[in-house]
Amino acid sequence: RAVGIAASAANGQPLKGVEVEVMGAGIPKAHSNPQGKYRTHNMDICIYEFRFSKPGYITLTVSKEIVDDGDTELNVQLVTESAPPPPPPPVPHP
Repeated sequence: RAVGIAASAANGQPLKGVEVEVMGAGIPKAHSNPQGKYRTHNMDICIYEFRFSKPGYITLTVSKEIVDDGDTELNVQLVTESAPPPPPPPVPHP
């Protein structure tokens, strides 16, 4: 299984409620707790794609090899989505 902490890239603070999906592993999604900690279910030894997502943040996909039956550490930092740019000012017509 994978264990780790999901934090904000902006300030390093832990993020609660980050969804952790292990692509193709056939296990339930995990979610980070108020301290940013998460733990997936057990999975076979293999290289997996981990998808970390939270509203307001850019989804992050990371490849990581699960190397044994114990805990494999995978800490991540999520970047906030930037606000959309303001609309351009109207063009004056002569």
